[in-house]
Order: sequence, then structure tokens, then C-alpha cells
Amino acid sequence: MTDTPVRLDPSDAKDAVLALALLPVLAALPLVAFWLGGAAAEAAGSDTGGDVAYGALCALFVGWGVPIAVAVRSERAGYRLLPIAATIAPITLPVLLCLGAFG
Repeated sequence: MTDTPVRLDPSDAKDAVLALALLPVLAALPLVAFWLGGAAAEAAGSDTGGDVAYGALCALFVGWGVPIAVAVRSERAGYRLLPIAATIAPITLPVLLCLGAFG
């Protein structure tokens, strides 16, 4: 008789700590990508306003691509809270800024 493999999911405490630690990092990622993308385009000599467009594209792809990848990979690994935190991360900073939480 063969043994069936058993999957051990991460503990709830580890899941919650990772979700709380990664939420601000993933929330700030679109802002950082926009800033770095715009700076790279400006350094390349974009005079027609392409630096803002390039920064916006970087923010779009990095700001949504990385959290989605984190959500998919962490869900497959058995985490429960981390995929939720990664999914809502790209919209938390804009919502907080619109609500005037920092002003």
C-alpha cells in the first residue's frame, strides 16, 4: 500500500504577517514604477511628454502584473490572506489618497 502525499498549508499567523507586510509594498509599487519609468524616459531625452506616458505604462504593467503574480503563486502555495492582500494592493493607495487620509 502506498502512502498518499499530504499537503501542509502555511500557518494562519504566517499568512497574516506576510499579508500585512506585503500590502504596503505592493500598494506603493505603481507609484514607484511611475516615478522610475518617467525618470528613465526623461533621462533618455523625451521632449514630447512621452515620459509621462512611459511612466503610466510602467505603473500599469508593474503595478498590476506583480500583485496578480503574487496572488496566483501564493494561492497555489496554500495561503488564504496573502492573495486577497495582493489583489487589493494596487487600489489601496489611490483610494487612501482620494479619501484624504494623508492630508
